[in-house]
Amino acid sequence: MKIRHLILLALLPLFSVNAQNFEDNFANESINDVPTQWRNVKGLGRIGELDGQKVLNLDRYTVVSPIVNGQDNNYLGDQFTIEFDAFFYDASSPNRQYYIIHLWEGTGVYGENGKHTDPYLIYKHGITVTGSFVNRKKLEPLAELERKWRHIKIEFAQKTLKIYINSRLTHIQPDLFYDPPMVSFSARNASGATSGITNVTITDQVDSIGPTTDEEPDDNSTSDQNLPYTFPPNDGNANQILQTDGQGTLSWVDFLADSSAGDSSTGLEAIDQGNGIGWRLVNGNEEYYGNIGKNAIDLSIESRSNRKNNEKGAMGEHAFASGNSTTASGRFSTAMGQNTIASGTNSMTMNSNTTASGLSSTAMGNSTWASGTNSIVAGNNTRAFGDNSVAMGGGVIADANNSFAIGRYNIGGGHPKEWREIDPIFEIGNGKSYPDKGTKEKSNALTVLKNGNIGIGTHTPQVKLHIQDGLDANNSKGGYLIIGDKQKENIVFDNNEIIARNNVQPAILYLQSDGGDVYVGRAVVHSSDRRLKQDIENLNYGLNEILQLRPVSYHWKSNPDATNKSLGLIAQDVQPILKELITANTNNGNDTLGVNYTELIPILIKAIQEQQTVIENLKSSATHKDEALVQLNERIEKLETLYSTHKISQK
Repeated sequence: MKIRHLILLALLPLFSVNAQNFEDNFANESINDVPTQWRNVKGLGRIGELDGQKVLNLDRYTVVSPIVNGQDNNYLGDQFTIEFDAFFYDASSPNRQYYIIHLWEGTGVYGENGKHTDPYLIYKHGITVTGSFVNRKKLEPLAELERKWRHIKIEFAQKTLKIYINSRLTHIQPDLFYDPPMVSFSARNASGATSGITNVTITDQVDSIGPTTDEEPDDNSTSDQNLPYTFPPNDGNANQILQTDGQGTLSWVDFLADSSAGDSSTGLEAIDQGNGIGWRLVNGNEEYYGNIGKNAIDLSIESRSNRKNNEKGAMGEHAFASGNSTTASGRFSTAMGQNTIASGTNSMTMNSNTTASGLSSTAMGNSTWASGTNSIVAGNNTRAFGDNSVAMGGGVIADANNSFAIGRYNIGGGHPKEWREIDPIFEIGNGKSYPDKGTKEKSNALTVLKNGNIGIGTHTPQVKLHIQDGLDANNSKGGYLIIGDKQKENIVFDNNEIIARNNVQPAILYLQSDGGDVYVGRAVVHSSDRRLKQDIENLNYGLNEILQLRPVSYHWKSNPDATNKSLGLIAQDVQPILKELITANTNNGNDTLGVNYTELIPILIKAIQEQQTVIENLKSSATHKDEALVQLNERIEKLETLYSTHKISQK
């Protein structure tokens, strides 16, 4: 009698209800057209021709995704088949050309925080998987190596992905932990030549989700391995399971223990493998796990045998493991999710491909690592090496002791164990990643050092607030620092300027507007270049206006006890005489008036000039009078002489 296979509906959803069907329309497109059924995620894909067939051209700068029934995301269901024909050049080295398939998760926004899967590189002779998955190179000498076209088929069902090249199963990836909602295509060719795909179809049908001739068969199965499963036409009822008749036909039945199905017992069993008694799921294959730890609980599933240096399960004392291919080897550690490792004492890991090796460390997200004592990581590809450090975001590193890093691709640095004043305590990363180039540009939007220095635009601040790499304040959109509403009243700073603005135009800059002194180390210089001025006229104000002014001494009300009185003018007295010198101060809400003493200087100069003219005239008049007096004295002297002579002659 053939052994029947039971598939639990509650644990394994099988059917796609939202998937769409798609078929490209290249035959009706014109050469160099942008295809109407495709979205350019990156670059610009156009219709071309290769080997006499219309194709969608792809190069290293182009990523495209199909638009299915008006939507460019969320069109793949929980099972689908993608098929297309890919063109390959006859090259001596087949490794020089390949197509890149991304099955996307999350929002489907290209390059945003790792929302797409690790790429599948499809060569004419095999598959390479890169990234956080195990790097499986499936490069094999397939038949007809020199053929230009390869038919590619991608199947996804029951969390298992299969890729076929010319009908040969070349790659299988079980336990895929997400349902990809969309797919994108790109290509690389070391020669620089354009690649192309055609006959692209997407359906929600899968030919076979059972084993194939290229897969290892189930040891307990006696059914024909080449037959696909035939599913029932409905979704069944709650708590029902799928039952096979051994010939590939599945039907819904109520879950009942069946002696013909072998041992159907479930739960935990006590195991002692030399470390003390622990508990593991019943019927777990001991070859697939490491030795269970004392008082450990192992709910994890492991379907492959492991080497001694890569053992799985709850191996630490009082450890707990659940999920798929998880390892809890530290004392009191917890590992959950998929491919997670909790090796530190009191450590915890969850989600996917995370590692917590530090004492009391915690790792969450995808491809994260917490190695510092009491460290925490979350996000994608983050690292926390410093003790008591936290890293959250994408590509973030918290190197320093007691540091906190968020954002993406921060600069990091610092000693992981020691407190050093020049090490960062807080970083906000705003770096960039260039997947095409395989490079990253690390930078910080904000850095706070342990000595209290804060850096904006610099990760090595030298003072308490160090701002660097801004724009010139004269630029309407520039400045290192803006205080106030950018489109209304504000003050702008750069590395050598302070500018007040109102509605993006220069405005009054107030310094001690209600009283007080402003000290300047050297001269206050005013812009006075002729090229900056227009409507230049001679000044009409002068001595007359100056003589009408009333200089006074006074105490400021804001400082009534000052030792010395201040000297100046009263704005209300000046306004009817020299209104141009008066400025209304609305900054404090009191509409007070101010005097522009700087512009009083030209009037004083004009008054001095006028006064000098008067003085010169007076000097000239005095000179004439002096000359007249000299002449008069000379005449008097002559008269006196004549008089004296006449008087003597009479005697």
